[in-house]
Amino acid sequence: MKTLAFLIFQVVYQIESSKVYEELQSKYSENDLLTWEPPEEYRKNF
Repeated sequence: MKTLAFLIFQVVYQIESSKVYEELQSKYSENDLLTWEPPEEYRKNF
């Protein structure tokens, strides 16, 4: 029973994350992503 719930969760998660990815792709062109500057918080971590 647990494995079935886990499989359903995995499928839903995959669908949701691909939707989000497609939204990001449509919002930003590749050029915008290449010139994107990370916020200060991210720079401090690396």
